Amino acid sequence: MSTAEGTVLLVDDDDAVRAVLAALLGQAGVQTLEARSAEEALGLLERGAIDAVVTDLRMPGLGGMELLSRVTRQWPDVPVVLLTAHGSVPLAVEAMKAGAAEFLLKPFDRDEVIFVVQKALRA
Repeated sequence: MSTAEGTVLLVDDDDAVRAVLAALLGQAGVQTLEARSAEEALGLLERGAIDAVVTDLRMPGLGGMELLSRVTRQWPDVPVVLLTAHGSVPLAVEAMKAGAAEFLLKPFDRDEVIFVVQKALRA
């Protein structure tokens, strides 16, 4: 599997999910940064050098849809992948209409996550 260059920001209030995603993407040669909230993620995005975002949908404070909205407004070239355990077809459609690059369900498939993130980095 080829790797795509870039840095992915992982946003999830669950430390274990972030750790698993970081390890999984790291094994695939993808650089990651981590944030445990959308607010923390926005601060990291302000500093630059983020090429894609993978964010949980439901988090305390700002949720994933609000983060998606802010990223697409302020950093339109940064693709956002939404990840949730609370998915539905209408929610996925809403996310895609709002500009999400992809919408993945937890528990996630290892190969699918790697494929989706690498595709986002090449976009």
